[in-house]
Amino acid sequence: MSDDPGHARAAASARELGRRGLGVDTPGLVAALEDTTLGVRAEAAYLLGGRGDPSAVPALRRALLDPEARVRVEAAAALARLGDADGGRQVLVAELEGEDFAGAPMRAARALAALGDPLGWARTLRSLDSAFPSSRMEAVAVLPLFAPFDGEQVAGDVVDVRSALWRATQDEEPLVRDEARRALEELG
Repeated sequence: MSDDPGHARAAASARELGRRGLGVDTPGLVAALEDTTLGVRAEAAYLLGGRGDPSAVPALRRALLDPEARVRVEAAAALARLGDADGGRQVLVAELEGEDFAGAPMRAARALAALGDPLGWARTLRSLDSAFPSSRMEAVAVLPLFAPFDGEQVAGDVVDVRSALWRATQDEEPLVRDEARRALEELG
């Protein structure tokens, strides 16, 4: 078994969808994109991206129109992993401007960074300044993904992951401080 968090998420998602009686092969996951439950649709999109099956592309493109930001972001990231980065990237960039909680801006920033695109840096910094501790926690979790871009200029800001994390170690919320310290230690 892999220590990769993506592998663990995929395994847990597949188990849950199977527990619900949904297929975890490509046709089953495509069907799950039409489920009424937000989490089922989002996890189906995520799993389709990991399957490497190009037959899922048309269904994932339709999922870009889902009313829920989380599903759109997962579908866009899945399309990018399947080699259809252009359509998916546009959705991810648009979702960066979404509202915390109502949208999925940190999921979009995470997906873009994982795909080698630092455009979500400024949005991550804005979430780090949120009034809501959960938004700041999510930003701290995303910040290390920008380490490969350290020193690059992105939309007028220089990427400096360690400085942003150090700032988070001064947060008023102990959980945010602790998570920022842990992330700094892992970066070395």
